[in-house]
Amino acid sequence: MSVKRADLERAIRHLNLSDGDLRDALFDVAARVVALTEELDRRGDGTLEAAVEAALPEMLVRIRSNDMLQVPRVELDAGDDKYDARPATVPCDELMPICQARCCKDFHLALSTQDLDEGVIRWDYGHPYRIRKRASDGYCVHNDPASHGCTAHAQRPRVCRTYDCRTDPRIWSDFERRILAPPGVRREPREDFDLFARARTRAAAWAMEDLAVRNKLPDE
Repeated sequence: MSVKRADLERAIRHLNLSDGDLRDALFDVAARVVALTEELDRRGDGTLEAAVEAALPEMLVRIRSNDMLQVPRVELDAGDDKYDARPATVPCDELMPICQARCCKDFHLALSTQDLDEGVIRWDYGHPYRIRKRASDGYCVHNDPASHGCTAHAQRPRVCRTYDCRTDPRIWSDFERRILAPPGVRREPREDFDLFARARTRAAAWAMEDLAVRNKLPDE
């Protein structure tokens, strides 16, 4: 019996969800090991277990905080319906000859469950669920090499619809004077990011994906 693409996609997405669950479990184990090791260096008077339990919550936050600053293995956009999003009013046609669609090359963005179910926007199987890039020039696979226009504009992801480059220092050193930022400029990670807000966002994304995976996708 042949396996249909829809079934294979559901299997892959189940595996990615399981990977996220496993990572959460490993965080807990890592926090316990680190807390235990540090406590062993300080004391050994019979109260070690209680001390480890007391230190565990703070240690887990530290480990999760460090992980939040790393590139995740599985990414999902947890935003609202992309077709309800208000598009940014960026004059792309005017800017394209200058910027050469830098945002379509330099940035990595995650697709949503909605994008995955539509099956139009391609994603990188090596980095689920990032939008796919061409190996030849690093641009999004939906970016036309000649014009740098989007070949899937009607179905473009929510982030592409709402992104406004005008105040982004990664794109412009001076937008009003149309001066591009030097290549490779990156915004430094915020030190005051809300760990729990990001954890809630990820949980919401997984909940939506789990619901989509449980529902039968159309056969192809």
